[in-house]
Amino acid sequence: MATKKVKKSAAKPAKPVKAKPMKGASRPASKLARPAPKAMKKAAPRISLDIYDVQDVPEHQYFYFVNGQRVKNVKELAEIMDKLEQEVFDYHVNAERNDFHNWVKGVFNDVELAEKLLGVTGPKHLQFTIYKHVADKALKKK
Repeated sequence: MATKKVKKSAAKPAKPVKAKPMKGASRPASKLARPAPKAMKKAAPRISLDIYDVQDVPEHQYFYFVNGQRVKNVKELAEIMDKLEQEVFDYHVNAERNDFHNWVKGVFNDVELAEKLLGVTGPKHLQFTIYKHVADKALKKK
């Protein structure tokens, strides 16, 4: 009986895979970070606190902080939060009261913003809440 010899083939080495160059890699560096032409740039919508800035209240309706500072509109209220001490904020916002809520609701008749101010926990949170409210109102107008 004749046995067939099976010829074993040697394993072929794997071909190295060439990495494809990244898109734009062959361009000079000066062209990679090229700004878009002015015609293609979209101007971001400008959100302003002007809707509250024009509503200065008479002096007898200013908001007076326990430390003597005062504000005459919602824009100033938001801006002053950058410098307001936590102790002063805690005096006006605590478990018994929220003076900012009362002032915005009573003086400006902005019930929507006043309700949002009920949940604030600190000066930056109050500032953010006002800015977000104004941004939402500005975007709804468009």
